[in-house]
Amino acid sequence: MVHLHRIETEGLAQVSFVIAAANGDALVIDPRRDVEVFLDLAQAHDLTLRYVADTHLHADYASGAPELAQRSGARLLLRGITNGGGGGAVAAGEATDPLVVHGGVLQIGELRVTALHTPGHTPEHRCFLVEDTSDATAAPLLFSGDTLFVGSVGRPDLLGSDETQELAAAMLTSLLEVLAPLPDATIVHPGHGAGSACGGGIGGAPSSTIGQERSTNPYFQFNAEPGQQDAFVARLLSDLPPVPPYFPIMKRLNARGAAPRSAELPPALATADLLALQHPDAAATTLIDVRDATTFAEGHLRGSLNIGSGGSLATWAGWTVPYDRPIVLLAQHHDQVQAAQRDLARIGLDDVSGYAIIADPAVLDDWRAEGVAIQRLTTYTPAEANAATEPLQILDIRNASEWDEVHIPGSHHLPLEALAQGATLAAAGIDPDAPIAVICASGYRSSLAASLLQRQGRDGVSAINGGINAWRLAELPVAGGADAISDHSA
Repeated sequence: MVHLHRIETEGLAQVSFVIAAANGDALVIDPRRDVEVFLDLAQAHDLTLRYVADTHLHADYASGAPELAQRSGARLLLRGITNGGGGGAVAAGEATDPLVVHGGVLQIGELRVTALHTPGHTPEHRCFLVEDTSDATAAPLLFSGDTLFVGSVGRPDLLGSDETQELAAAMLTSLLEVLAPLPDATIVHPGHGAGSACGGGIGGAPSSTIGQERSTNPYFQFNAEPGQQDAFVARLLSDLPPVPPYFPIMKRLNARGAAPRSAELPPALATADLLALQHPDAAATTLIDVRDATTFAEGHLRGSLNIGSGGSLATWAGWTVPYDRPIVLLAQHHDQVQAAQRDLARIGLDDVSGYAIIADPAVLDDWRAEGVAIQRLTTYTPAEANAATEPLQILDIRNASEWDEVHIPGSHHLPLEALAQGATLAAAGIDPDAPIAVICASGYRSSLAASLLQRQGRDGVSAINGGINAWRLAELPVAGGADAISDHSA
């Protein structure tokens, strides 16, 4: 019997798996960087971690495979594969290691693990088919990594335009020739769920079956007939979310192997340190305030970004935080600092040089008295924004599909991803000299967007509490995407 443990990383929509045989010997697939969860799980369930493998070279998070193998004594397989062929050479391990070649087999107790080379998302990608040889009636398990998702497949465009067409075509071959022949009952466990940037239109279910995907996944509806490959590639490339700017950095980090993560807190900063950070001659430092949006609005250090603590911190840090500057964290308590450090490390943002605790507003008052520049962010309820005597330019920073579904009549659209990458307000038809009220779905992203605009020195920036969800609950006017007044692809 297969003992399966599924470890999901919120925000990144990433999933790691621990597969154990009856004797407790286990294989870990696609471990995240904070590996304590796997060590703790092994201890709690009396497992011996024998093998650690990545399905491919990840772009969206730092792999914990090297550290986990070192700390557990497990054998490291398929960490940094450098050749896209079926017998590609492996940067960590030997070419004779199990699972390196297509059809290669690793036996773990009664479990047979077979490597299936499935290029498409990356050239070297492999899925792992796990079969219980002690039970002929047990359905096989397919750990499909970033090749096959629920209702979708992995994106082929992360290695540059020169390889995109070739990888997209290879994805169709992988589906038709490698995965489609598997039994209908094969249970599919993808490496990502809904919200991941590693594919478009990923479904929310944690698993599926080959039979279900063959009948309902749009990418399984193509075949090998003439013209089908071109149609498949066109369909695949038309349904991709924007590429986060940190993805190439993760590729390089994972190719060499991420260093062990430090769990120690950085130095606590005194008021004089904060003053020095705000001095015009100071070296550039990124201030990340991880408090909630409401508390941030009441007062924060000038120039700080509000990326609230929780599952989305790593995602939005990847869009907004440069890798070549140190980071200072501002939080309500020490647990927030530790959690933020961990989340940032998951995408390789390790240079956290200090932190400061803002336990209550009195701390900000004390800092202000010492000369530290403090800002506020004006906020409106939906009713207040709708009834404002001075008309507000409402800037909707949700993504295109959210905007198309529903938005405020007369509002302007510029996705947060585009804003974070330098798109101008003019692209959304915004007058930068007139008041701006930022809105998202619930208030999290709008606070980050407003803090970005404040950091750019823009005055008259505010945010709408509760976002479009609160706007609709207040039964205020909404419209569909046909009424957009700006290009939401900007």
